[in-house]
Amino acid sequence: MADLDTIRTQIKNFISPVTGIGQVHDYLRWAVNDKDFQTWAITGSRINVWQITRLTTEERWLTSGEYNRAHVFAIYGAYGAKDSDTTEKTFQTLIERVCGRFRSDSARTLNDTVETIAPSHGDVSGESASAGAIGGVQVSQVEHRMLRDFLVHWVELRLGVQELPALFP
Repeated sequence: MADLDTIRTQIKNFISPVTGIGQVHDYLRWAVNDKDFQTWAITGSRINVWQITRLTTEERWLTSGEYNRAHVFAIYGAYGAKDSDTTEKTFQTLIERVCGRFRSDSARTLNDTVETIAPSHGDVSGESASAGAIGGVQVSQVEHRMLRDFLVHWVELRLGVQELPALFP
């Protein structure tokens, strides 16, 4: 059974190779000054940062002595907005590249770490991707936001993962 740190690391490792992804952090970053912010949020001359955090966890008892845990992770992406550079189109393409990484066979288990499940999708919420249900990453929200003094394109992706069954200790 994978622990939370291992799952976060696997999500980070899974999306880091995406072309144009910028910096990927497996936790939420904060900065109290511009210098610190720029060290972890800017790639080249543009904000291009992705962060991963757990939103919820449900624990389910399966049989006597067995249980599993289902987590919903948020993957937040921010990309510096500049109309003359058509950054809206660039960012939307980047979102699709990230989502595309979760359509492979290895994505169904994040390299044999967990099983991806539908984080929230009506009646199939929590169902396994390997059982043919809706799995992978879901685009939850796309908008513009201000990060410090910078206008950015912002996305929230949601990924559901289920730890494989384990025995109670």
